[in-house]
Amino acid sequence: MRRRALLPVVLCALAVPSGCAASPPSDGGSAGPSLRPVHSDVRQAYLAYWDAWLKANVTSDPDAPALAEHAASPQLDILRANLAAARERNQVAKGTVGHRLEGMELLGEDRRVVDCVDLDKWLLYDAVTDEQIDQLIDKPSQLAIFTLKRRGGTWRVTGLQVAGEC
Repeated sequence: MRRRALLPVVLCALAVPSGCAASPPSDGGSAGPSLRPVHSDVRQAYLAYWDAWLKANVTSDPDAPALAEHAASPQLDILRANLAAARERNQVAKGTVGHRLEGMELLGEDRRVVDCVDLDKWLLYDAVTDEQIDQLIDKPSQLAIFTLKRRGGTWRVTGLQVAGEC
């Protein structure tokens, strides 16, 4: 894989299996004006989602139970499909992801968390040899908008839009 190709693949893997949907926030303008501070329960659920996603990527396990605890369809289905594809390619992802939470939009019962996601320390490895796979050196941080909905009394990530670099 060429070095410039990894970042879109990684974030798009979170968004949709066949491509990346880049969309502006719901008001069609910049993310800033309608943003509020992220409520602590939403922040906790959102970061727990990332913890579950990172942990599942270490083994490319589409059946990792924590995924269903922190994500719901359609996002859960997308995560599982991408993990199954990574497993088929004998690839895993290891490391950390940085977050700079910009704020949250209230959309009725839903919440949209706007996050500047830093993937510089989240790297692909060959699952058999544990050797790092050639990938993007300088990954620009991506502005991502994650939709969370309450399911069974718990906030779960149900969708993702990539809005560009941040």
